[in-house]
Amino acid sequence: MLKIPLVPYKFKIPNKLITKTFYLQILNKDMLHIDYHIIKSNANHLLETFDKDPKWPENISFQDNLNDLILHGQQFAERTAFAFSIIDINTHEYLGCIYIYPTENKDYDCEIYYWVTLKEFNKGFKKKLLVIKNWIKKDWPFKNILYKN
Repeated sequence: MLKIPLVPYKFKIPNKLITKTFYLQILNKDMLHIDYHIIKSNANHLLETFDKDPKWPENISFQDNLNDLILHGQQFAERTAFAFSIIDINTHEYLGCIYIYPTENKDYDCEIYYWVTLKEFNKGFKKKLLVIKNWIKKDWPFKNILYKN
């Protein structure tokens, strides 16, 4: 299957976002243990966050999660999708993830999913999400973005 880049090859991919309260970094397999722990400990909240495979996150195995993280890394390298972890700037607590994917909807350039822990959601993630949306609007080449959750 032909893998079509989501962004042009000449485009310099922003590899992080740093703010006063949080930062984004490329999601990779080095985050396996914390990613798996956060997903499993927030499974009920994540099920309410968005519809996905009914096996996720409740029935995801450690190996499944590793495979997902490896795939995210491959997609980033191939420029076909981009995944970032959301980290608290002060505590370095893992808050969640954001994913930039291609879309089949012809009215949009990409679609974006995100999830955060229940604790972060209850603290009011909307302000951080607005910063992320502005970063994507300013630093990425997408004009029409479909936010899926």
